[in-house]
Amino acid sequence: MKMDGKTSVETLGERACIDSNGLPVRLYERRHLIVTKTAAGIRRYPGARFWCTGEGAAVRLIDSSMFEVVDSGELLVVME
Repeated sequence: MKMDGKTSVETLGERACIDSNGLPVRLYERRHLIVTKTAAGIRRYPGARFWCTGEGAAVRLIDSSMFEVVDSGELLVVME
């Protein structure tokens, strides 16, 4: 299906973590989004969710209290 509309990324949440050096790292849960206008009105089509750092590095969820930076393999522990 072809989607004509504005594509964007919305932030759903964030988590404070600590890296292997003990430094704080803020992670963001984000989702791709397409907003388009149809005859029935404005429609929002949510897409895939993903986690990333504030700098945009991809992060993988390991479990409820741990993440992994995809490129480096560094583990991040949730502070909350």
